[in-house]
Amino acid sequence: MVNKKIREDHCAHKLSNHNHFQCARMFELTGEIVDERLPLLFPPEYFDEVMNHISTGAKRADRRPDDLDIAGCIWFSVSRDPEAAKGALRELVTYYGPHLVPDMIGRIGLTSQDFDPIREALSERDHARAKSLMTDEMAQLAIHGTPEDCLERIEGLIEKVLRHVRFEPPLGPSPVETIHLIGEEIIPHIRK
Repeated sequence: MVNKKIREDHCAHKLSNHNHFQCARMFELTGEIVDERLPLLFPPEYFDEVMNHISTGAKRADRRPDDLDIAGCIWFSVSRDPEAAKGALRELVTYYGPHLVPDMIGRIGLTSQDFDPIREALSERDHARAKSLMTDEMAQLAIHGTPEDCLERIEGLIEKVLRHVRFEPPLGPSPVETIHLIGEEIIPHIRK
């Protein structure tokens, strides 16, 4: 069997997959042959679908999904001012959002067509207009808001057995504030 052969060939080293291929078969392969994975969770609610595919692959290879180390990569923006936290997402969401796969964005009710006005603005090189077109629904691709807002969604992921959360940019409108909020309010709460 190919999967067993791959594991045997890498017995001295943990086989790791930190690529970001976002399709069902790649997630199933993660469950079959990989020990750890860093899936993109844009939005965080995509985790359910990711884990369903990873579990399918793990069961096929007679492995336990709980033995795998799955870390979630999330867009994150925190501030005492929730509107500022959301505003910090505009460039990221308008640049990458139009390229996310339908399975991902569909988890929060978005379709590829929702990004058409942004695509049009970007094709005209009107970046300011593109950023202004980010909707509240599009902002849900990230965990954002006050520390309390962010903790609510992070805790939802932890309850679903996500072992690690990797905060990705923009992190927040103010790097100093972000570091304080993550270090003083978010991490201590998660460690409880």
